[in-house]
Amino acid sequence: MPEITREDMIKDEEVVVTYTHRGYIKRTALDQYRAQLRGGKGKIGIVVRDEDFVDQIYTASTHSYILFFTNAGKAYSIKVFEIPEAPLTSKGNR
Repeated sequence: MPEITREDMIKDEEVVVTYTHRGYIKRTALDQYRAQLRGGKGKIGIVVRDEDFVDQIYTASTHSYILFFTNAGKAYSIKVFEIPEAPLTSKGNR
């Protein structure tokens, strides 16, 4: 009988991963975003602290790997579902 892993219990869906200049990261379900109509005011995508800004935005599957590279030349990988999920207006986790 095959072994059931934690990953088997996670729904495979498209998400948006947001990373800020100061190192805050979060994942948000792709369906939280929608197209803006003409004359719209837009939607707040992330709340950041002073002197911080969104540095990178990626779309990925929850079962994909994401790689992080340090200044020392090391690389770390984690599954996207391991990144904390947060609403659009959250700043994320460090």
